[in-house]
Amino acid sequence: MKVPYAKKWQNETDALRKTAVGCGLVEAVKWGKPCFTYQKKNVAIVIPLKETCALAFFKGALLKDPKRILKLQVRLNAAPRLKAAFEALTPGRRKSYLFHISTAKRAETRATRAEKCVPMILSGRGFNEFRRAPRRS
Repeated sequence: MKVPYAKKWQNETDALRKTAVGCGLVEAVKWGKPCFTYQKKNVAIVIPLKETCALAFFKGALLKDPKRILKLQVRLNAAPRLKAAFEALTPGRRKSYLFHISTAKRAETRATRAEKCVPMILSGRGFNEFRRAPRRS
């Protein structure tokens, strides 16, 4: 099977393959693309596209973060009450907080955003839900 754009990204694909194999992953061809497995489980796949070459991770959310880049998760682990409140939110509300925090480019901004979201998470509101004043009778 011919892989489209494979020649255009040959150097990048080779570099990604070399790195993955160097990490102890086993290379196989799945879906016509180089796929890497660990203990017979799919971990990553290299995908040459028209304008770029991508390294995609299967179940990337389950990957470990040893350098503590995930600021909200660090904050949640430090405060059990906050973690329980966050887990009680609907999936859409959790996603809105994660998107807001993760879109910041600087680490300091991500940390600040995480701290500013704490009161809203504890109140059970989503990030995009505005505080409404009580109705007057």
